[in-house]
Amino acid sequence: NSLNSLDFRWSKLQRLEFLNVSHNKIEQLENLESLIGLIHANLAHNCIEDISLMQPLRRLRILRLSENKLGSFHADSFPGLRTLYLDDNRLQSLENCQILTRLENFSARDQEGEGIAIDMTEFVNSRKLYLSGNPIHALDFEMGFYRLEYLEICAGCLSELPIEFST
Repeated sequence: NSLNSLDFRWSKLQRLEFLNVSHNKIEQLENLESLIGLIHANLAHNCIEDISLMQPLRRLRILRLSENKLGSFHADSFPGLRTLYLDDNRLQSLENCQILTRLENFSARDQEGEGIAIDMTEFVNSRKLYLSGNPIHALDFEMGFYRLEYLEICAGCLSELPIEFST
């Protein structure tokens, strides 16, 4: 399709659980919070620069925002996320990701520009972390990452692993 904007202000889709509007040209996304039943949103492959909501989408579990134009991501609007894909954006900051206590899968590969500063401690409960292609200079594993099963950190800027990495 060639959708360039979506506004759900007058939506009566209260029971909609799955929304896939990927591979469009969406620049403006408004009133997504009107879809209160939403569990899975695929907004990948668009031109979205900002995703901010007036109220949180508490039921949302999976959010795909890869290949957009996001410069920052604020987790406040998505407290129940279990999977978050932000690959191939322009991210320079992640805000309040520590509230994503149920997040199991996080991917922020290949950010354009200066790269993104990722505070690993915000993802201590995650099972899978995909961070490749970012200028990561150091890993902070002082907190125990006891649930971590998969860590992808290739094509970064690491010159050594922390001493406590294997513990």
